[in-house]
Amino acid sequence: MEPSTNGHQRGRCFTGFYSVVTYVPEPLGGFLDHLRAELVPGCRLRSHVTILPPRCLPSSPEEIIRTFERRACDLPAFDITMAAVELFESTRVAYLSLSSGRTEVEELHHRLNGGALAAADYFPFHPHLTIAQEIEAGDVARVLDLAARRWGENPHSRTFPVQTLTLVQNVGPERWETVGECALQPANLLKTA
Repeated sequence: MEPSTNGHQRGRCFTGFYSVVTYVPEPLGGFLDHLRAELVPGCRLRSHVTILPPRCLPSSPEEIIRTFERRACDLPAFDITMAAVELFESTRVAYLSLSSGRTEVEELHHRLNGGALAAADYFPFHPHLTIAQEIEAGDVARVLDLAARRWGENPHSRTFPVQTLTLVQNVGPERWETVGECALQPANLLKTA
């Protein structure tokens, strides 16, 4: 592989993968964390909706953080409502679809996917909340049935506010560290033209 001067080799990432997410607040977040741990024993990932899927970025960590702050911190807050349990069949990933907030998440993805954060997505971007992945082919029906039953038992509102975006960096298997956060602007504080 050919080294470059920016800490990145073609096909290799030295600074770790980065992603932008919004975490699901309590009490819904805790319910979803427990659901994911039940569906995928040992899973310790915090429930979130991904805005920018994991990507290897050749820029310096400082430039990545600056770009994130420039592109994210003046955006408006909005709500997301989770809908039904669904499946990405090609990858056997179970997820919750969004019944509201999908357009806003797509707009955030488009806005943030530029400058030092730009990367091609491996799959077409599809807003969702992952609840189980790496499901064995023979277990798909069982996992989907259990997920749908548990989701039907959810006692909490399925709607939550997106008030903060978090830039995270992968530092190990299923280990992501926060490297930046931006509070979104409340709707009543937004400037009008």
